[in-house]
This record gives sequence, structure tokens and C-alpha cells, in this order.
Amino acid sequence: MKNRSPIETLVDQVATEVLVYPEDKTETASKVLLQIADRAKKWWAGNRPYAYEENDHLQNPTINCRGEEEEWLARAVAEWIKMGG
Repeated sequence: MKNRSPIETLVDQVATEVLVYPEDKTETASKVLLQIADRAKKWWAGNRPYAYEENDHLQNPTINCRGEEEEWLARAVAEWIKMGG
């Protein structure tokens, strides 16, 4: 079994929790994407060094990342937070 990327893991976690599919697919998609963003923020915060404040982490969002996918996700989360997400 191959190692799952953080993105695949986040999507799988959220997808298993979305059990109701209302008629409005746009609303469902928005809810799923917001849940993925929330999980990604929690993952990113979990990678934050103990001595870092959030602002420090925003300046160096890829610290403690392993590989390109995690670095990409960390930069995306940092940008989302900077936009108010």
C-alpha cells in the first residue's frame, strides 16, 4: 500500500463524513471544500514548531514539511489564512 499524501488523506477524511447529498450540488461542494480547508489548517498548525506563533509560521509556512506535496499544501494553507480563511 502506497503512502497517502496529506491532500489525499484530507479529502478521504472529509468525503467519508459527507453522507447527505442535497439537491444543490454547489452548496454541497462548498461545504466539502470548506471542511477540507479546515482539516488542512489543523494539519498545518500541527506542524508548527512549539516556539512559533502563527505569524512566524505564516512567514515560514513549509517548516517541518516532508516533500513537495506537503510544502505545496502548507503554502496554500498559509495563503488561505492570509486571505481570512
